[in-house]
Amino acid sequence: WGKEHVKEMLDFLIDKLPEMGDGEFKMQTWNQVAVHMRSKFPLAEGEGERTAESCRSKFTRLKEDFVVVKALKSASGFHFSEERGACIMLETQDTWLDFVKHNQGSSKFHNKGFDFYDEMLQLVPHKAQGKG
Repeated sequence: WGKEHVKEMLDFLIDKLPEMGDGEFKMQTWNQVAVHMRSKFPLAEGEGERTAESCRSKFTRLKEDFVVVKALKSASGFHFSEERGACIMLETQDTWLDFVKHNQGSSKFHNKGFDFYDEMLQLVPHKAQGKG
């Protein structure tokens, strides 16, 4: 999946937001995504087939990354850049190591950003949190 493939899929899903139910897209939508991706990006030699399941799996991994990046953006002790990641320097190394220990999947954002934050912000349902 190249960046242009991911961006195209996410933009397509944003257009399909009214079809989302209970915070998830139905299989019918994933089938539409797969057809759209195959028509937009014909397979090159060695690329895997774009199926509804492969598109949904990619989106699931993006959601996992989004949750980590959202936590990084709100964490104190370091700054997160969508281009450069957590921008860890010597003085923030201990804070970073503690964060990584408690947040699975975060280590890859040490010096790597997340290009699709704005799109995922629209697509990942926000859970209301009660007081207490």
